[in-house]
Amino acid sequence: MTSTMRAKLSVLASFLVVCALTGCGHIPLSTMYQMRDFDPRMVDPALLRIAVRVPDALELRPGGVKLTVAYWRAGEEANKREVKLLLQEVQAPTEVAALTVEKRPGTHVHAFRINLADVPHVRALQAESSKRDGQGRSHVTLGVSADTCHRDQRPAGPIYMTTFIKTDEARGFLTLLEDIDLRSTVPKGKTLDEFLPSCTKVSGERT
Repeated sequence: MTSTMRAKLSVLASFLVVCALTGCGHIPLSTMYQMRDFDPRMVDPALLRIAVRVPDALELRPGGVKLTVAYWRAGEEANKREVKLLLQEVQAPTEVAALTVEKRPGTHVHAFRINLADVPHVRALQAESSKRDGQGRSHVTLGVSADTCHRDQRPAGPIYMTTFIKTDEARGFLTLLEDIDLRSTVPKGKTLDEFLPSCTKVSGERT
């Protein structure tokens, strides 16, 4: 699932909605304020962290959390360049300690980073975007998608997911989009069973 917006808010908003679908969830005003000067061209991709909170009934599917880095110049959307990368889960206590306060009863939280081998690809796009600033407004967006499955029985009612972002140590983790109801984000042409399958079924497909 991915989401895009535009802006200084072109650069900011396009990133603030990366972890959900358009129109779903809520971006806290505190996050908007703290990231008002954020430019994805300047963030160190080796330090970037994304976190996802899901109900205990759900799992994040193996290889299902991805980052899409896109670069284009204004008026040249047809020439947009994209790099899609699998994100790697981080479990070191020093990495996830700050997320303990974000855990809610009946939920679990996972943190992810860009694989170190992929960091140069992201830096190359950042550099290209910055280098061509004088040739028209350039855009860089970082989009995150997270595929999930349900363990035993899919929860009744809303199925909430919350996402967090850390761009540097000073800001720490900020709430990105809060309480996205996954039932409302099923893509057109897909059923809920296809979008949020049983983990047993997903595991069987991999074997």
